[in-house]
Amino acid sequence: MKPGPVFVIFLLSTASALCQSADTAPSTSKKIKILSWNIYMLPGIVKVKGREARAAAIGKILSQSDYDIIVFQEAFHQRARRQIHRYLDAVYPYQAGPANRKLLSYKTNSGLWIFSKYPITGSHAIIFKNRSGIDAFSRKGGLLAEITVDHQPLQIVGTHLQSSGRDWIRHSQCVEFYHKLLKEYGRPYVPQIICGDFNINKKNEDGYGQMLQILKASDGELSGSNFYSFDPLENDLKNNEGDPPHLIDYVLLRNNEQGAVAFLRREIKTIRQQWCPKHADLSDHFALEAELLLEDGNLVRK
Repeated sequence: MKPGPVFVIFLLSTASALCQSADTAPSTSKKIKILSWNIYMLPGIVKVKGREARAAAIGKILSQSDYDIIVFQEAFHQRARRQIHRYLDAVYPYQAGPANRKLLSYKTNSGLWIFSKYPITGSHAIIFKNRSGIDAFSRKGGLLAEITVDHQPLQIVGTHLQSSGRDWIRHSQCVEFYHKLLKEYGRPYVPQIICGDFNINKKNEDGYGQMLQILKASDGELSGSNFYSFDPLENDLKNNEGDPPHLIDYVLLRNNEQGAVAFLRREIKTIRQQWCPKHADLSDHFALEAELLLEDGNLVRK
């Protein structure tokens, strides 16, 4: 029996209403703010100014911020970490790291520590095979945390490469970081946001380009008026040592088969508070802020 004209009109009207509803459905985009920061909390055997006072100031300031995810490097010092944790634990209930920590060892951890307001559903860490000088006394490597933001997964990956020595060590660490962490645990359509102190100057075009090529990652331009993450001339913890400024800290993106390239908004953040009569800078590095949109599981241009 063929459907009558009234029934056909009903079906067409219903379909039209559903299409209009879909067209006017509210966007599910979610803004995410990330802070990556080398906080200069070196182990106790290294002479460093005001670790615990600086850590308390860092914790208090960030506990009142609107960052969704924080990625620390050089969080080596245990008492300094306690100060930071005291302030951030209630605001950021999900944490990973410090990576590669072991008790009763003369080597310290990797210094990598991730805080998140969103659930961390899993984490993985590696230790770099090649390390030299003072870096050999740490377990520097990489830390990957998979985070779920409103049912959408993304991977936050922190690292801190060799601080001094020959370029080939950083090159080998990039290769190891890519194969043992980024590629090993990467998944299609799950973006990887890579945060860290790479100790590779952006002005070194060969080294910088090689880094991006090895990691299969993209970078973007910086907003604001400051373009250096390490600047002894502007940082009072370095006492104007005279070294030229560098951009060596990055927030990079790997799309992982996600389609069109998406770039983050990035900006150097100078976070200061007077923690002693002579000093207001809280680390020898400035922080790097990134902002992105997560929409229907896809990163889109901000």
